[in-house]
Amino acid sequence: PGVDQPSPVSKQEARRLLNLPPNNPLVLFVGRLVKVKRPDRLLEAFRLVHEQVPDSILIIAGEGELIDETRSTAKPLGKSVRFLGWYPDPGNLYAAADIVLITSDNEGMPLTLIEAAMASRTCVTTNVGSAREVVKDGETGYVVAAEADAIANRVIAILSDPDRRAAMETAARNHAE
Repeated sequence: PGVDQPSPVSKQEARRLLNLPPNNPLVLFVGRLVKVKRPDRLLEAFRLVHEQVPDSILIIAGEGELIDETRSTAKPLGKSVRFLGWYPDPGNLYAAADIVLITSDNEGMPLTLIEAAMASRTCVTTNVGSAREVVKDGETGYVVAAEADAIANRVIAILSDPDRRAAMETAARNHAE
């Protein structure tokens, strides 16, 4: 699928527009909150990340039949999980993020991964659908088993190594183009 060029806004400006902290590590999920997308796995992975990176924040942009259940499950994580609902300009979301996650059991060609790569963002995705066509494992992000701890371990590794993340961001954009 084709994607629009990302918003030309800087990370700091995007965070200001979204009323997000300027310096916290931000993990982003963009998608429908439905069973196949596994918001339960998303929250469990982020809980593990948050244990190791306590200033991290998970941004959830999307709606769906599991929104209430997902909000309830996220309550113990307090303000470290932010729900934006449906957001009209995903470019600002990607600009604000440090890492983009997909935790699904099934996907076709994940548009979220393409949009994130075009915005020079590193992704961690479960090994579903055509994810490996977009994310070059170990080069532009990581493709992992559909397990919360596998997802969390890669997110923590990326957040812990800013130089590696910067190299992956550049590689992601180059691959997407």
